[in-house]
Amino acid sequence: MEKIIFILLPIAYFLYSAYLNFKKEKEKAAKRISENPHIPQNAQSATAEAKPPQMREDTTDVQAYLEQRRLEREKLRNEAENVNKADKLAVKDYYNPEVPSAQVMAGRLIHQKHHHQFEFPPPLEDDRIDFDIRSAIIYQVILNRPNY
Repeated sequence: MEKIIFILLPIAYFLYSAYLNFKKEKEKAAKRISENPHIPQNAQSATAEAKPPQMREDTTDVQAYLEQRRLEREKLRNEAENVNKADKLAVKDYYNPEVPSAQVMAGRLIHQKHHHQFEFPPPLEDDRIDFDIRSAIIYQVILNRPNY
């Protein structure tokens, strides 16, 4: 019982100090609201004024800024598309993989007299056995017969 008191006293002190701080902050907020006339007193007027007055006057500047940013994004997008087109054209160097180059043809001529050409290995036979669950159950029953 004595140990519980030593635990409860700091918890009670912490809660009491938190309550006092809450009251102080609430008084400060009330004082700020009463000193500043621009802050609306009720929630209805706060929701009615969605934008501050200076934002409503500068909407043309904001719209011009947004238009400028949109044009910059379009310009960057077009430049990226042009770069991609240039890369695709660079890849088209008229290389046909079906027509061997002169170096490959020379190598083939050298090795033709040796008669060692590459042959694909024969396909491996499928050594798997198809699994039949019916026969597996029958074999299991045969192997694990109950003793009567």
